[in-house]
Amino acid sequence: MTTKPRSCPINDIEHIRKFVAYAKRRVNDAEYYPPINHYRYLAALALYSKCLTVAGAIITLLEADFSDEGFGMTRTLMDVFITLH
Repeated sequence: MTTKPRSCPINDIEHIRKFVAYAKRRVNDAEYYPPINHYRYLAALALYSKCLTVAGAIITLLEADFSDEGFGMTRTLMDVFITLH
């Protein structure tokens, strides 16, 4: 018996949009306040916020058919990843 893969009625961009919205909600609901004197925590939280903002911008560019510009912005996400690692 062979089964055909089911196609999802929601496109890939919408899945990513929902994931970014979920990540934002999790941070906002946690009400995380890093210690004032520990700059590593402040920097990490700022970079995480930057990632969410850039991800939203990339989604907007993809929906407007500017995929090349969106792909170029993924470098920012990689830079943040390397910095945090």
